[in-house]
Amino acid sequence: MCFKNQSSKGTKRLKILTGLFLLLVVLFLLIPLPKFKYPCSTVVYAANQELLGARIAADGQWRFSPEGEIPDNYVKALILYEDKYFYYHPGVNPVSLGRALVQNLKAGRIVSGGSTLSMQVARMSRNNPPRTLSGKCLEILMALKLELCYSKDKILALYAGVAPFGGNVVGITAASWRYFNRPPQKLSWAEAATLAVLPNAPALIHPGRNAAELKQKRDALLGQLYQKKHIDSLSYQLALAESLPQAPIPLPGLALHVVEKAHKQFPGQNVYTSIDYPLQEKCIALLEQRSKELEQSEIHNLAALVCDVKQNSILAYAGNISAVAQLDVFVDIVQTPRSSGSILKPFLYASMLHQGEILPNTLIADVPVNFSGFSPKNFDLNYQGAVPASEALSQSLNVPAVEMLHQFGEARFLDVLKNLGFTTFVYPSQHYGLSLILGGGECNLLELAGAYASLARVLNRFGSVQEYSSEDYRPLRLFRENNPDKKNGTKAFQEANISRFWPEIFPNKRKKAVSKGRKSASENEESLPLLSASSIWCTMEALRQVNRPRERSGWKHFESSRRIAWKTGTSFGLRDAWALGTTPEHVVAVWAGNADGEGRPGLTGLRAAAPALFDLFDLLPQSGAWFEQPDSEMNLEEICMESGCKASVYCTRKALQMVPASGLKTGLCPYHRLVHVSKDGKFRVNASCYPLELIRSDSIFVLPPAMEWFYRKTHPSYRGLPPLMESCGEEKEYKQMEILYPRNPYSLYIPRELDGSPGKLVIEVVHRKADVLLFWHLDDEWIGNTRRIHQMSISPAPGNHTLSIYDQQGNNLIQHLRIQAGRVER
Repeated sequence: MCFKNQSSKGTKRLKILTGLFLLLVVLFLLIPLPKFKYPCSTVVYAANQELLGARIAADGQWRFSPEGEIPDNYVKALILYEDKYFYYHPGVNPVSLGRALVQNLKAGRIVSGGSTLSMQVARMSRNNPPRTLSGKCLEILMALKLELCYSKDKILALYAGVAPFGGNVVGITAASWRYFNRPPQKLSWAEAATLAVLPNAPALIHPGRNAAELKQKRDALLGQLYQKKHIDSLSYQLALAESLPQAPIPLPGLALHVVEKAHKQFPGQNVYTSIDYPLQEKCIALLEQRSKELEQSEIHNLAALVCDVKQNSILAYAGNISAVAQLDVFVDIVQTPRSSGSILKPFLYASMLHQGEILPNTLIADVPVNFSGFSPKNFDLNYQGAVPASEALSQSLNVPAVEMLHQFGEARFLDVLKNLGFTTFVYPSQHYGLSLILGGGECNLLELAGAYASLARVLNRFGSVQEYSSEDYRPLRLFRENNPDKKNGTKAFQEANISRFWPEIFPNKRKKAVSKGRKSASENEESLPLLSASSIWCTMEALRQVNRPRERSGWKHFESSRRIAWKTGTSFGLRDAWALGTTPEHVVAVWAGNADGEGRPGLTGLRAAAPALFDLFDLLPQSGAWFEQPDSEMNLEEICMESGCKASVYCTRKALQMVPASGLKTGLCPYHRLVHVSKDGKFRVNASCYPLELIRSDSIFVLPPAMEWFYRKTHPSYRGLPPLMESCGEEKEYKQMEILYPRNPYSLYIPRELDGSPGKLVIEVVHRKADVLLFWHLDDEWIGNTRRIHQMSISPAPGNHTLSIYDQQGNNLIQHLRIQAGRVER
């Protein structure tokens, strides 16, 4: 009977214990695990982990996400000050709780909580509510659960990340930067001790107040660290001598626009960039000095990029530097579309070389032109008649560039620009027209630098492995992919492409080797690069000849001078000044102007932007290397030295030159003619008017009349076509005169004066002979004569007309005109 009673009691006791255990399990599951959903600050770091800047969290707190390991000196100071038995208790220290209870009973109020670090983490997860007995019990249970779920190191990381450090500074990372301007890993013992005591009384940090009390707490903790032999005597004495922080230190502001962009793309995250912090410092200082100089000309804003070609990364980013405080400095000009000016000309030159439409020095017409109302002019308002394409590029001549674009086609060129990564040309080619090459469209500094860097990478790769790769055409990298630290919970984020659009240049294969063998048409089309290495190399060589700013004009006389392929650009109205330079290692891009678009005299690429460009290059290491000539894509060809075309049998000055293989399909020199002249060479003759035995055949360089008229002014040695001997009859073989303006006189508009009355249309003609009398007729009615300068003002009625011009030898020029009233459409 007793045995049965004992068995019944044991079963009942077991059930009670089981029920209590299950109740505890349920209660444990119901107890919330400390969670922190506070917003974090956006924190931006340079490549070497230096802080570039930060943006405050959404709740107004400076709360940085954990960055790296918690420093050992801070951990030792914290545990010694807050929770000596942290590594030994299960989240609750009964001795500390008992001692706190006795102290509170004696004081008659709460003077000590007896909380462990785990309990403090639990309390902070509840937003530090008022202290109550029930609240303390909940914190105890939460601390126990926290210890079961997390390691001690994880709990320390949680505490260090959310502990208050005075004012609106939260977490050790934010406190380290705000009070000591360094990461936690570089804190001294005195600084670590200061931060260890602060969460216990965060109000101690206040300018001009509480310094003595804070120092007392810090020094006492340092004494304990010394007694525990965590620091030696010398370190202890040096730590005592360190001063206290007075107030939060302003965060770095070297990359304002980088921080702002990071905050927009990755709010509340740690953002790692490719910025070289020491170089960024030097660039900002240099640009600030240049900005002060430009300010004298009322040029208020300056922006620049320094890029690493191989890594495809941005090393320095100056979004907007201004000597005038707060003058549009928040406008990130690096990414703001501005009129391109002449900065796109190298891409057109390279495209035409790549397509085999010109050779490097093919002569391009430089005469007054008119394309349906668009009459471009060179910057100096002069014309050279004809100029080699490479010199037209290095001199940045506008008229030859427009002629080249007219030949190449606006739509084709726009496709090239888009394939190079430009996203700002959003309209069809008809919208831009031929003005596209002179600034009729907009681009930004970021995509410009990226395009030039892509060309440099193509050359570097081809010179190394004779290959093309779509990887060479990609946007510049500013943000790099994070490496998450699993111990502190730092989040990773994907690398951000700055450019919104980046087409695949090679849609079928990632890499294409350049084969020296024969390929099928489909294989050739598939492997055709966007721009060949040979065309890019010739472009770089032309850009290397660009005249440098006055203070650097003698660079060719010094072997140590850096070789740079560079280009300037100036927008219409002197509103934007560009300068962009490339070496095999780096690309530097500079913009100068006014963010509000105001034009200023002297606001040109050469005067305003180029000096800063070369100053920035001086900050970079110099290897002395240059792009390797892509011989496998070039052919040795006999070239006419006067026309730049493939030499014909009539060319007198020839030279063997390496030219892009694509250029072999260009035509022979069209300007050298075999001409029959008199014995003394002064006149052209034929057998009907001159003894056959005295006729001499000469090869003569002959340009069309309009080109010749201007070319002769800059080339005194130009011989030109000798006049026809008078006894030889009428000139029929060679055109003697040509309309200079308007160049396309088929559909013209009569201008209107300010009072609304019809104006006059000016027709200008050039003749091969300098001193010749021309007779002008409109609809068979004589309207006047001209000598030397052949300009005639006419005001015909709307309709169809015929303009006839004769010289004294009977040579004539007949031009049909279609006149419309209202305006001049050139």
